[in-house]
Amino acid sequence: MPEAPILPQDGRAADKCENTYEFYRFQKHINQSDWKRIKEIAGEYGVTVSSVLIGIYAEVISRWSSNKHFTLNLPIQNRPTIGNNTNSIVGDFTAVNLLEVNVTQNMSFIERVKEITKRLMEDLEHNSFSGVEVLRELSKVSEEKELLMPIVFTGVLKTDGTVGTIEYGFSHTPQVWIDCQIVDEIDSEDQEKGLMISWDTRKGAIKESIVTEMFESFTETIRILGIKHSEEWKNPLEIIVPSASKKKVICERNKGITNQSRIQQRFVKYAKKNSNKTAVIDAVETVTYGELLERAEYIAGYLRKEFVENRTGLVAIRMKKSVNQIAAVMGVLIAGFSYLPIDIKQPLARQEKILSKANVIVELDEKKVNMILQNLEYRLEKHPEFQNPIAYVIFTSGSTGEPKGVVMSHTAAQNTLISIENMYNISEEDTILGIAELSFDLSVFDIFSVLGVGGTLVLPNPEKGPDASHWGRLLNEYKVTLWNSVPAQAEMLDAFASKSESYPTVRLVLLSGDWINTSLPGRLRKIMTNAQMISLGGATEGGIWSIYHEIDEIEERPTILYGKALLGQWMGVVDEELRICPEYVSGQIAIGGYSLAEGYLGDTTLTKEKFVYVEEEKNRIYLTGDNGRYVENGDIEFLGRLDNQVKINGHRIEIAEIENAIRGMQNIEDCCVVYNQSIGKGVLIAFIKNKISSISYTKEEYRKQLAFFLPPAMIPSEFVNVERFPLSTNGKIDRKGLAESIQKNIKVKHNAKATLISQKKEYVELAKSIKKIVCSISGNDYIDYEDNLLENGLDSLLLSQISGRIVSDIQEAQGMRFDEILRASLTMPTIMGIAQYISDCKNPSKNQMHSNAGNQTRNSYTVVYIFGDNENEIRDVLIEKLSASNISCKRVGGQEIIERCHEDISVKKKYIIAFSEMASLCITKASELLGENIIINRIFLINPSKAKESDLYLGDISIIDGNSVAIKSWEKAVLGNVREFESNSNDIFDIIMRELENDK
Repeated sequence: MPEAPILPQDGRAADKCENTYEFYRFQKHINQSDWKRIKEIAGEYGVTVSSVLIGIYAEVISRWSSNKHFTLNLPIQNRPTIGNNTNSIVGDFTAVNLLEVNVTQNMSFIERVKEITKRLMEDLEHNSFSGVEVLRELSKVSEEKELLMPIVFTGVLKTDGTVGTIEYGFSHTPQVWIDCQIVDEIDSEDQEKGLMISWDTRKGAIKESIVTEMFESFTETIRILGIKHSEEWKNPLEIIVPSASKKKVICERNKGITNQSRIQQRFVKYAKKNSNKTAVIDAVETVTYGELLERAEYIAGYLRKEFVENRTGLVAIRMKKSVNQIAAVMGVLIAGFSYLPIDIKQPLARQEKILSKANVIVELDEKKVNMILQNLEYRLEKHPEFQNPIAYVIFTSGSTGEPKGVVMSHTAAQNTLISIENMYNISEEDTILGIAELSFDLSVFDIFSVLGVGGTLVLPNPEKGPDASHWGRLLNEYKVTLWNSVPAQAEMLDAFASKSESYPTVRLVLLSGDWINTSLPGRLRKIMTNAQMISLGGATEGGIWSIYHEIDEIEERPTILYGKALLGQWMGVVDEELRICPEYVSGQIAIGGYSLAEGYLGDTTLTKEKFVYVEEEKNRIYLTGDNGRYVENGDIEFLGRLDNQVKINGHRIEIAEIENAIRGMQNIEDCCVVYNQSIGKGVLIAFIKNKISSISYTKEEYRKQLAFFLPPAMIPSEFVNVERFPLSTNGKIDRKGLAESIQKNIKVKHNAKATLISQKKEYVELAKSIKKIVCSISGNDYIDYEDNLLENGLDSLLLSQISGRIVSDIQEAQGMRFDEILRASLTMPTIMGIAQYISDCKNPSKNQMHSNAGNQTRNSYTVVYIFGDNENEIRDVLIEKLSASNISCKRVGGQEIIERCHEDISVKKKYIIAFSEMASLCITKASELLGENIIINRIFLINPSKAKESDLYLGDISIIDGNSVAIKSWEKAVLGNVREFESNSNDIFDIIMRELENDK
């Protein structure tokens, strides 16, 4: 038997509250003319008016109920026919019938009435076994403490007009939430009183505004049915929902946007008028609008000359963040082509799969772009008139196991960009930090809105990765005014900056792509004191963003609202029949309006499935697969996903694509991947059935093979071998049951490892403190001390937050740098590893190692390499003094330093000292070491020569006795921290020792 209707929960009272037994009544009359007509048509079809009204009641309840197959409670007259005097007895002869109603199938109204009538007649044949007894039997086998059927239809009572009319009534039944009572007053002298409809509703059970609209819907649907022709009863019943009728798919396009609008045109126009204004700043150079346009025109000229016949083609851009990457994007569009961004961090196999599916005409990478920019013959003299209407194609994870390409037009993207610019006054005074990758559509705003109005785009150094300390430095150095990211990246910045940094120039924070922690906006306001906080949402298919919510200082709701649609767009919540849902009723979030994508590249079937027409085929909408609902002010509240898709750090991930990759491995018969959100922030777990059960991969083997095809975020954290998959009642794999089973296994595993830390007493208190922070931020209480954090649902974003908390909250880490802890957590991603690193840094004397041979590192905490073979008096003095200070000191040549660093892999801190002309070679070797994950903590350049154009170093350096020209060149070449010192030869040792001590 199905359960009771599940009505919207907002405002639902607890089991016991102060007003448990207080009811309020809704009442309305249907006039005699309409009621007579309903009775006549019911007679024509051979059904009772009670069945007609139950049918309407069931349809109305189903519009607000999340389950369309439910049970209604029908009190029925059950006067026994025993003896001759039963009719003269006064008493309650009411019994309860539990009526099963199935509104899952679409059918005509009269078919629905006849189906309900048939079911009711079958029930009445067994009325000696009452509904109360049914509930008692069900409660014996149910996990529910108390089974309720609180939605009641009391039936149609008949009055005798010669006696009088009902003027007032009420009913109080604690286990009833809504009691619908119908009284036939057809014999009344008042023509407005044909049918009296009353709903008695328990206060606190359901939000009053919800019941008010349900009652209005019920009475209005009855009234309209009374004025319809009998033939219209053969159509599905149209339920009147007042709030839904106001939310039709209607929107207005932003002014100034036409089918000829192109997203790069405003940049071109501004660059021609303001060629000297700074446009883009990257890790290596700063370029003006004129210089950026010139580079873009070279690239456009190359494309027009070499591929002019393929005017509708896609051009792939496979480049790191840089000025030239932005120039490539602009050049492709100026040439009249469309761009396809490729994320170079993804596995090569996945990149190639996307390129093959997109059928690109050419691929632009750093090497090719550099070649183009050096060829004068490619300079474009005149911008072509023909422009492909498609601006870009961005590939996202696909439900078929293959990535799918979202095709976005210029006008669609422009519609969104103009909305945000107008709402928040984006202007040439603004500077944005471009955190989003080119393959993530947040970058479209960073590039085309900011550069379109004459602002400045600052690009983080791609080699530094998600380093919040680097972002923080750029925010203040370039007086950034706009922040645009997923919430997790903002969390990272907060974790780094919360105790010591602030960014007063930031005036606008745009957060989108994932859930926003309700405490995050308040925390960001403390470090961005002048910033307005905006929540944005939507889908790549909807043109970057489609909905916004301005986050108040105090948000009283348990979640940050999704909000209302942007200008030029429509955002709604629809049910399975694509009808707009009433307020508080959950359904699928849909997007309409002028920012919709054209569809999916080369996939018309999927396009027709996800982009559908509604309201008599006039309006096109995109079905997002997100679950949401309207709240009372018309805002939408996001409730999660409806399908088998998940979001990790703003990126949509289709479970099917992961399963498809696993099935492609040898000996795999089948697999099922679940996203278990009960473990921390959510982890992917793969359940695998092998063809030969005795042969299986280890977790490390699974992860290694999948890394060729899937990006890190899509590789499961756990791999569990199963003999069979549990099935649900409908015969499908029971994913929920699988998730619960792994939860039990993790608890057992956690308990078995709980004593492990006692074996390492040296770090016990420190490790416990770190564990509290890790569990708090990850939300996973089952991470143990030796567990690999990266394989248990944590990524660099979460590790950044953890690093920030360690520095601010743990006494032993006071004085250490945020990025230092982050590097340690990425290279030693266990709680014990981080604890050991911090302990070693604070207690270096515990880790000294001595060797009689003299060529082993004597101090495992610090080693200093003296770089270069040339004779130098200062160098000899330094070696003597460093060695006397018990610091391992080694003279190394060019290639020798690579070998020595590998030998000293266990040494915690490594330094290099280089003199004059050896500086560039030293930097080159240090960069090679960094590529092998060997970090040089600091390089000392003594009286260095000028840096070469090719010199680029990501680490920290100290320059001693450098001239102004050399210092300036090295400041440009080095992306880390640069310190400058002046000395005489006697001071150099003291400077170096102070720097070594500071780094501790």
